[in-house]
Amino acid sequence: MHYTVRGEGMPILLLHGFAEDHRIWVAQADALAGRWRLILPDLPGSGSSALLDDLSMESMGDCMRALCEQELGGNGKWEAALVGHSMGGYVALSMVEKDAGPWLGLGLFHSTAFSDTEERKEARSKAMEFMAGHGSLAFLRQSTPNLFSAEFKSGHPEAVNETIVRYATIPPENLSGYYRAMQQRPDRSRVLAESGLPCLFVIGKEDKAILPEDSFRQSRLPQVSHIHFLEHTAHMGMMEEPENSTRILDGFLASLKDSNHSNG
Repeated sequence: MHYTVRGEGMPILLLHGFAEDHRIWVAQADALAGRWRLILPDLPGSGSSALLDDLSMESMGDCMRALCEQELGGNGKWEAALVGHSMGGYVALSMVEKDAGPWLGLGLFHSTAFSDTEERKEARSKAMEFMAGHGSLAFLRQSTPNLFSAEFKSGHPEAVNETIVRYATIPPENLSGYYRAMQQRPDRSRVLAESGLPCLFVIGKEDKAILPEDSFRQSRLPQVSHIHFLEHTAHMGMMEEPENSTRILDGFLASLKDSNHSNG
């Protein structure tokens, strides 16, 4: 497993999404390293991390748990925040489902606890067929622009293209493995309702991957929800509105730290 640690203070594990690596959080890490201890892994099969035979959300979650035990101490005695973007949120939910004890709060950054609809599963199957025949670069050239708002694509075409080229190095079989795992993941809305953790929801107005209405619906489930609606964002708020995304993360972490101190 490859991961980077930056800063000091209360730890936060930041998990990237599909067809990404830890660098997707670079703007937030640069800004927040002076206040928090940021743990930034590459999920198995992405970036510089080795591929697993099992790319299920549960298996990747077990890897992230082992990473935290190595970095923060054994036996789950740490107190840290857990935040995931898109697929990273699915991994985070599997970790909380298995053991909510070490976590102070859970953040879903353009992510959902709901399982795939049948329509979504079918779309993933067609994408896997396309990847098998055309490779990662052709697939990402087709799919990645849809993750950004029209405003961002118009104003920052070079950033969209850089994202495509950077992550086209992920082999198509790895990307297909993630898609199969996402198809098979269960509904984990119960985790939001029963974990007792404060939850952060970052919602993009133009997000076509995680629909805003679904995000608002799931945000009613936790006992405490921090809800942020980004007006100029689709699915990539950390890039589309980096300052806002940094402010939101910083505020969420501060609230968890304050709550932990008052409870302690």
